[in-house]
Amino acid sequence: MRHTWFMDESHVQWIGDDRRFEDGRFLNGAREGCWSFWYLDGLFDSGRSGTYERDRKIESAPSPLGDFGRGEEIEGRAPRR
Repeated sequence: MRHTWFMDESHVQWIGDDRRFEDGRFLNGAREGCWSFWYLDGLFDSGRSGTYERDRKIESAPSPLGDFGRGEEIEGRAPRR
């Protein structure tokens, strides 16, 4: 995994070269605002994703578009090779 991270700016953690693992913003070293997380297989992690305030989740993220069961493309998911 590789990281792009700044103490009071945006943060993106990648798996390999093409899939995000987490994406959000830090403020004073804590998660702040909208954060999105993905599982290692590339599926959106709605349980961890949401709005954060001072590193605490205060609101859940809306589910991505598409039906997981039918294998439709999920917003934020990198295409598989």
